[in-house]
Amino acid sequence: DALKRVPRSWLDGDEEALPRYVEQEFRKYVKCGVLACGFARARCKRCGADILVAFSCKRRGICPSCGARRMANTAAHLVDHVLPDVPLRQWVLSVPFDLGLLVARNPRLLTAVLRLFVDVVSKRHRAKAASSGLEGAKTGAISFVQRFGSALNLHVHFHVLALDGVYAEGESLSFRPSPPPSASDIQSLTIALLRRVRALLKRRGLIGTNALPSDSAGQQAHLAEAPAFLANVDDKGHVTLSPPQRKRRREAESSAVETCGFSVDASVRISAGDSASRERLCRYAARHPFAIERLSETTDGRIAYRMKKPRRGKRFIVLSPIAFLRRLAALVPPPFYPLIRFHGVLAPNSKWRSRVVRVSTGPKSR
Repeated sequence: DALKRVPRSWLDGDEEALPRYVEQEFRKYVKCGVLACGFARARCKRCGADILVAFSCKRRGICPSCGARRMANTAAHLVDHVLPDVPLRQWVLSVPFDLGLLVARNPRLLTAVLRLFVDVVSKRHRAKAASSGLEGAKTGAISFVQRFGSALNLHVHFHVLALDGVYAEGESLSFRPSPPPSASDIQSLTIALLRRVRALLKRRGLIGTNALPSDSAGQQAHLAEAPAFLANVDDKGHVTLSPPQRKRRREAESSAVETCGFSVDASVRISAGDSASRERLCRYAARHPFAIERLSETTDGRIAYRMKKPRRGKRFIVLSPIAFLRRLAALVPPPFYPLIRFHGVLAPNSKWRSRVVRVSTGPKSR
């Protein structure tokens, strides 16, 4: 009932209406699991007992129940039927805030940036294989797009579960693991990605112009100047690091590197044969934006959300109901916006996919 009274203008001083796909997301959610909105009847042939199962909304934005079920099903399917039993490494890319706003509103730009990131990671594996004498080697990955942060904020970032090595074709298709990436490797990879993203934005006219193409909801974005993360990149795509940045680069010893707002982390690696850890990682990458058990209502009617880790010394964020719904509205993915994508030898059109993906050995109990 509260959602029915929410005005279509959600942003203070904003005359633009709420996108229709967001409105549908909320209205479908309030009917999820309600028997009055439809149900299926299951009957036991032996004892004659009946059970009513309410229809779910099957949405992918804000419904915790459908999101948890999709997370579990996706992780089980990937582990049992897709991912080969080889080492797996998670590559996480966080983009600068201004670029995050652009890709959140423009699905095509998001796809292009994600492809560039997967390409530079795959190029590293192929280069390591070529240095060992393996020509024509290929690798694969599964990418997850997450639009949320720990405080229910809009934070677009990518989790790429990449095969930690390459497949080479000889007498048979064999897997060759790659050496672990060093801090300098990740730094070089991040700089290469930064240059290619700058070239992409320049080709699409998003640098040096105020007007940006509208997104699928028909909204218009504006950019008064070049994004801040391009301040250290010249016209030739070369990154100029300040003395403190150069010092941090030389002293970097971890597997997480940040350059001009681009943060790349590759610290998580799953060994072959560890299916339990593999499934936990897939669940983490495919998780829902928020957990319903962390929500509570304060005495004055506001919504409190308990974050997993303290942020700026605070464990809870407290929002008014409208502000809370406004945050959820920003996390709803636009239509035709796939959250899971397959690359390389794991892609559906790959000639090696049938020789790489797992073959089902029958149902497993979970």
